[in-house]
Amino acid sequence: MKNKGFTLIELLITMAIMAMVMSVASYNYSQYSRYWHTKLGNYDQHQAQMRGKLQLRDALNAMAPYIVKNKKGDWVYYFLGRDEGLTFVTYAPIFAQQGGTSVVRVFKEQQSDGLFRLVYEEAPLTSVMLTQVDQVLNFQYRLVIADNLPDISFEYYGWPNRDAKYNPEASTVTSATWSDQYDGSITKLQPDKIRILSDFVNFNLTVSPGDKKLLNLFLPSDF
Repeated sequence: MKNKGFTLIELLITMAIMAMVMSVASYNYSQYSRYWHTKLGNYDQHQAQMRGKLQLRDALNAMAPYIVKNKKGDWVYYFLGRDEGLTFVTYAPIFAQQGGTSVVRVFKEQQSDGLFRLVYEEAPLTSVMLTQVDQVLNFQYRLVIADNLPDISFEYYGWPNRDAKYNPEASTVTSATWSDQYDGSITKLQPDKIRILSDFVNFNLTVSPGDKKLLNLFLPSDF
């Protein structure tokens, strides 16, 4: 009995089946690869955001009672709080070398779709002497802590002025309150507490106070 080889039609059918199998396998691999990279990318993004969140909390907790002069020449604490964000000095910056001090501003920035991103910017003071409240600084580092947030609110709990906080007679009339505005160049103080609220962060922090002893180094006749 003679062995019959493959006919041309059988060979073409076999090649067509193999091509279909390879096409299906390639498509499934492509879909799996896309799914994996999406999941991995989301995981990396989530990890980066969580790391940024913890670093931001550390920077806020290490807020420095830093004294400078305002436009009138008065000694005041370097702090500016607005409803869109805050600016302060920290002993625990994200980018500056360990042990360095930086001016940091944290603010909400609106995206093109109407949502917001929480942004951190930093100006190291390693080679700069900060002496004036309106001093121009180089915010050379920027980090987006989170994005696609419906809204971000900033609130500050503090006294309206230095006399109200340290003068017992004045403090019976005026007390510390929550507000979305707190300007250290006017109050000559830092706020006692800070709140930053959004879907991603929920910070309610107590600020380390700059006490009378520090003030008395600059204002020996005030108290």
